[in-house]
Amino acid sequence: MNRTILISLGLLTLLTACASPEEIRQKEAATCTSYGLKAGTTDFERCISAEEKCRHVFIRSYDMAPHGLNTGLGGAYASEKRQECLQREEVFIHGG
Repeated sequence: MNRTILISLGLLTLLTACASPEEIRQKEAATCTSYGLKAGTTDFERCISAEEKCRHVFIRSYDMAPHGLNTGLGGAYASEKRQECLQREEVFIHGG
């Protein structure tokens, strides 16, 4: 359990060291703009929130990978969970 916590903290440190909060926000904004959403609209802000939420799902999913990080499945599992999150959030964003 301690190893899992250390790995999680290390991974989180790496991810946060790679981009500043502003850079992350800019990337999320660019993603939402690529969907055709306009900055300042309710749908755009919902999209930003969904991107942030699903980024956190991605980070947390590394710990929940079925066979742990050592098998190389952590990234694939986390990507799948992020994609599922985005699909759920898309309905909310577009009012479907």
